[in-house]
Amino acid sequence: MGSRTSVLIVDDDAVITRALRRLLASDHDVTIANHPAEALALVRAGQWFDAILCDVVMPAMSGVQLHRELAALSPAQAAATILMTGGSIPRDAAELLASGIPALPKPFDLDQLHGALAQLRSGVPDRAR
Repeated sequence: MGSRTSVLIVDDDAVITRALRRLLASDHDVTIANHPAEALALVRAGQWFDAILCDVVMPAMSGVQLHRELAALSPAQAAATILMTGGSIPRDAAELLASGIPALPKPFDLDQLHGALAQLRSGVPDRAR
C-alpha cells in the first residue's frame, strides 16, 4: 500500500480546481468536481477519497449542503472534509466550522494546504465507513 492519498477537490471555479490539482498531483491522486452533484455521484458510485477539499460558497449547492449529503452517504468521507472559504462565512458554515470541520481561508499557501491534509490524514482511519 502506497503513501499516496486520494483527494477530491470540489469548487465551482475551474481555475481553482485545476490549480489545486497541479499543486497536489505529485503527492496525491487528485479528482476534481466543479459541481457538488458530481462529487456526490462519485461517492455514490463507490469512489473513496481520503480527503475532500470543498468550497463553502457554490451556486447550486453550498459546501455545507454537500457535507450534509456526504454525511448521509459516507460519514467517514464527510469527516475527511476540509472547507475552503473566501471571504464572509454563512451562518450554517460557521456552525459546521465550530463543530470541528477544518477550513482553509482563501487564498491559502501550499504549506497550509499540505499541513491541513497531513493533519486530517493523521486523524481519519483508512476507509473506515
